Amino acid sequence: MRLIIQCTTLLSLVLSAVGEGVRVANSHRRLESSNMTLSKENYKFGETIKVDFVNGESMKANSYPYFAIFSDTDSTYTSLDEVPSFEYFLAWQNDCGGQDDCESVTEGSIEFSAKDPKEAYYYYTYYESAYYNYTYTYTTGYGYFPFRNGNYIMCFLNDVYDVEAVDDGAEAIDQQLITDCQRFSVDKPKKKMKKKAKVIAKRQLKVGQNFTATVKTPVAIPNAWVGIYKPVKGKAPTGKLDDKALYWGYLACDTQQGDQLETTNCAAKQKKNKVSLGAGHSNVDKPNIMWPQKKGKYFMCVNFHANKPYNQFKCSKKITVKP
Repeated sequence: MRLIIQCTTLLSLVLSAVGEGVRVANSHRRLESSNMTLSKENYKFGETIKVDFVNGESMKANSYPYFAIFSDTDSTYTSLDEVPSFEYFLAWQNDCGGQDDCESVTEGSIEFSAKDPKEAYYYYTYYESAYYNYTYTYTTGYGYFPFRNGNYIMCFLNDVYDVEAVDDGAEAIDQQLITDCQRFSVDKPKKKMKKKAKVIAKRQLKVGQNFTATVKTPVAIPNAWVGIYKPVKGKAPTGKLDDKALYWGYLACDTQQGDQLETTNCAAKQKKNKVSLGAGHSNVDKPNIMWPQKKGKYFMCVNFHANKPYNQFKCSKKITVKP
């Protein structure tokens, strides 16, 4: 299937780039009679990214067009007429939309957002532990929506396979730019998103009771989420909250499964919602943290970034859990 072939090639390119720190050096011929147009050059934080396109010459057997987004960490180094290094690869979709096997189209438009179809690049690692008696799949993702503020590159790429290839694990023999890549940027979250946000939590709990809070934010975005944290020197955590959440849940969706069919994204937006976190909201990255919570002090913090580092958030006042 096309999806398996393409994912295998992408994973190979990503691991090669990360392991060797190299960029794809070849400047491939761009295909005439093709173009792509981004709806904007600059997007607000959380705004859907749309691209319109015409695919004039790559509609042929064993040729698979797709769109890829790369972080543009050094715009003076990255050339728009070369395939960027897959070290900076974040997200992708087929020209027919999503990552499932489908027939290519000659023209159309696709969107990158928290809604289906799937777009972020994922790979999966399976863990088993006899000591903790659990089995789970650890998912590493790049390019969750909304994209962080910064500079990016959108490329319309064409993977070409050997006409004799029949193995789903076959790798592309060539990779072309269908047309020049285009730069775009994403703004920082508006200051009032964090400054005026409020997390009004129930401050006295007993072990086993859910953490509850009314969360208000003046700017609603998809994939906003609330985490439970231990104090840092007796106060609310500051800086980066990476890997520190004990429990977490979405602001606008009831479970960690979100509201989409292909992903666990929560595309719903809420400016005000009551959040309740308990059993089923444990952070699977911390398998030694189990429900119910232990007695002690905690904070509830609403997070606005879906990609690390998690450094845009607002916390509640201190919560005390008693036996």
